[in-house]
Amino acid sequence: MIRDCEKRCERLVERAGEIVPDPFELSSGGDICSAMDALRDEIACKTAHLVAAPVLDRETRIEDMQFVDRLYALYFETGERLAEYYDSRGYTLAEAGDADAALDLWSRLFAVCPERAHDHAGLAGLANAVHAEKAAAMRERYAFRRLGAARHGTLRYPYAAAASAQGGFVLVSDPNLPELYKFDTTGAFLETVDLVDSFTLGMDADEDGCVWVCDYRNARVISIHPDGAMHKYAGMDDLHPDCSGYAPLKVSFHGGRLYMIMAREADRKDSLLTVWDPSGGSMPATYKLSGLEPGDLCVLGDTVLLLSLNWGLVHQLDLSTGVVTLFSTESFGQRGLGITRTSDALFVCSTGCLCKLDLQGEIVFRRNMFTFGERTTFVQKGITVLEKDGARTLFLPDNSGTVEMIRV
Repeated sequence: MIRDCEKRCERLVERAGEIVPDPFELSSGGDICSAMDALRDEIACKTAHLVAAPVLDRETRIEDMQFVDRLYALYFETGERLAEYYDSRGYTLAEAGDADAALDLWSRLFAVCPERAHDHAGLAGLANAVHAEKAAAMRERYAFRRLGAARHGTLRYPYAAAASAQGGFVLVSDPNLPELYKFDTTGAFLETVDLVDSFTLGMDADEDGCVWVCDYRNARVISIHPDGAMHKYAGMDDLHPDCSGYAPLKVSFHGGRLYMIMAREADRKDSLLTVWDPSGGSMPATYKLSGLEPGDLCVLGDTVLLLSLNWGLVHQLDLSTGVVTLFSTESFGQRGLGITRTSDALFVCSTGCLCKLDLQGEIVFRRNMFTFGERTTFVQKGITVLEKDGARTLFLPDNSGTVEMIRV
């Protein structure tokens, strides 16, 4: 199946390589748009096959990834040509006094390259009040701004990030490595946190800046305090009779309690939600999530929001009744990967897509993360948002061994 996909990709590369019109002779850039759409679909298809495929020998895997890199390079090059056409043509129209047509072209540009919306000189130069209002609305629509990336040469498969506002750091887990990686809030690497014989997955930070880490291999949760103190809570599988044979995958801290998605290694679709007070006290509550296959969670009032890996649907679990219902009618992509919240918004990421929602589940805006110049394309599970000095920064682990930083 992978080889069939590769043949289709090769044919596409040949076909797209023949599309070499002068961008300024195009009325709408339609041919380039078609090439970009087709390339994006093939990259998504190819990468999905690579993720789903059984472990291949090293040479075959390297060969496959090199081929994906070729597709990326062609995609970025095609996108640059399209963006230059839209941008230059928009300035020409604006100088000629046709601001409406310029705004239309620039809106197409930002749909392909949204980061250009923030400091775009053409938008800033629109003096007419009506056009200035439209320009401001356009900037708000593409309000995610890439700040940079936290990276370290050893990171291979960053899985989750947790931001400690009080500690002024971000921790990143990688299941392939026996340590966590600590960065400051600008993305500069600080140090590693040694966790020998651990398989770290989901993480979350509490209001005191303590980071809670899921160690799936040892069925335990580890707390790491801003001063570096560490405590290991062993035996999560013994918390409750229902937890036997389960280990924590994802965690969300809220109101002094840990909300954990726990699963069996043999069947990730057989999962539990466990609510536990780490300070001790009553027996934790457990809820069966059979068949839901949640990819991430966050707490909203008396409900827990569960982002499904399948088609990116957000469900809500009523803690008082244990009933699971659909929270939002929107689908956020083929695989829902991360969900987090602030006091007034939710952020959801899936394969190639990042959305902001209000607390009622309505989309405020959607951002296609599959754009040239940004390799934030196949985000892993475990996003986090840092609120500091009135600014919000979203941290998103991605498949290139980095953690993207997006101003939201």
